[in-house]
Amino acid sequence: MDEAKKFDDAFVEKYRTDMDIVLISAGLFSLVSAMFIAAMNSWKDPGSTTTWTQSLTYASLATSVNAALCASLARQWLVNYHQTGSGTSEQRALLRQAKHDALEKWKFQPMLRTFSVLPQISLLLFGIALSTYAWTRQSAIAAAVVGATAIGILLYALVTLASIYNRPFLSPLTNTTKYPVTNITLHE
Repeated sequence: MDEAKKFDDAFVEKYRTDMDIVLISAGLFSLVSAMFIAAMNSWKDPGSTTTWTQSLTYASLATSVNAALCASLARQWLVNYHQTGSGTSEQRALLRQAKHDALEKWKFQPMLRTFSVLPQISLLLFGIALSTYAWTRQSAIAAAVVGATAIGILLYALVTLASIYNRPFLSPLTNTTKYPVTNITLHE
């Protein structure tokens, strides 16, 4: 039980922190997206570029909201997993093992790592939408926005590639495909 408690405490703390980051970033970014969407409602141009920009922005907001939903559910699952229940030590140990087996069966850790990527997808969609919007409005502004978006995408790609080749440094994208190398082993 002592070894199981150490594992469970480390497991829950790691993913609780990860889900808190997802919740905070998704909440803040949803606010930004919603404000941009509110500003878009005043656009008079019904052209295909406006429709494309609005579609990307709404997709960005939806992805951000889904990230918040997934992180909220994950936090609830983690609380349920960490509850020991009542009964004898043997009963609690059997319950804990059943919960742990379910985590493995349902690939819970890879799913949690995937949730961390959702805010990044939302940011990418928003960056593309903002670039599309700027492209149709003014070339000087477009150059700055498209350049900043391109630099962000390039930096993300470089960090992801670096994390593939230089363990234990991880990005959320590489973290979804490989088990992390950490001081705390979260899988058997």
